[in-house]
Amino acid sequence: MLITQIEYKDLPPEIRNEIADNKIFKYYKLSDMRDIYYVVYDNIFHTNNQYLYPIKQTFNNLNKTRIKAIKTHLNKPLQVMLESTETDIINNLLKLGFILKRETFEREFKKEDLIIHDYKQVDVKSFTRNSQEFEKIAKYAFDYYLETHQDINAFTGTFSDFVTIIPNKVIYQEENKKVKNLVFIDENELCYITSNDKNSFIDFALTVINKMFNEFESIMFEFDSTDKVAMILKKLFKENSNKTYKTFIF
Repeated sequence: MLITQIEYKDLPPEIRNEIADNKIFKYYKLSDMRDIYYVVYDNIFHTNNQYLYPIKQTFNNLNKTRIKAIKTHLNKPLQVMLESTETDIINNLLKLGFILKRETFEREFKKEDLIIHDYKQVDVKSFTRNSQEFEKIAKYAFDYYLETHQDINAFTGTFSDFVTIIPNKVIYQEENKKVKNLVFIDENELCYITSNDKNSFIDFALTVINKMFNEFESIMFEFDSTDKVAMILKKLFKENSNKTYKTFIF
């Protein structure tokens, strides 16, 4: 069994028709009775795992011996992320021994999708990136983000890296000068939801959500099944889709 790195032009036409060349991709050929082609890439902030691009032809031709050889060659756990509609690839991943570690839900809700309407409005504050308090509050989100990603593919960047990727506005609730709940806002999307007091989180969430519905017709979220706080938020709304993104690890 021989694994060699190749160039994009060396991929079979059917794979080149499926994916465009990208500078973040690395292309490989595994020779074992037949040639099997696969594509990998990195996430600069989550470097513990190696990402395998979900190409149907690749996973149709892999077996347990070959996938173990790929893992040994790359010297990292393998991670595959794909839509739940890719059932053929998902079935092959499970046969190969990949484990489903996380489901991610991207949802857009309108006010009429809210299930819970009774809540106690709480006092919230907001800051933007230019304020002195911004990074102090961001540290709470950073610590929570580390916790919720540790068992999947840990965040390997620095706090400074994290600050560069979060949105420019944060809304938060505090008590006795301690942050209880917070969320970052990017237009009509709520991001990096964090709570140090789950008993007060629903009132905080509904306070922020209803303020946003005064400004936007719909609001957006991304929920990870491994994030207990985000899943509390998800349950405030009627489900309007069965589409998810699945993360598998080998």
